[in-house]
Amino acid sequence: MARVGTYVINLDRCADRLQRIGQRLSPLGLTFERIPAVDGAALGPPPWPGFDHAGYRRRCGKAANRREYAEKFLAYLKGYLENAPFSI
Repeated sequence: MARVGTYVINLDRCADRLQRIGQRLSPLGLTFERIPAVDGAALGPPPWPGFDHAGYRRRCGKAANRREYAEKFLAYLKGYLENAPFSI
């Protein structure tokens, strides 16, 4: 049977949420890997490391905000999850 990866995206400041999720998955026999979420609200002002501000402005016609930078993490996540044949 193929491996099914179980991942939980969780903000560092939300330890109680992670604990509740663990309590719900455990009775199902599911273990999970925690993926730290990017907290857009906690980011300082730009420039942000690794973000192409000029390219974003060219493509979108505006400057990026904190949420949009945090969403860059989702592209990383997509690549991360593609390493598992199946995921929850």
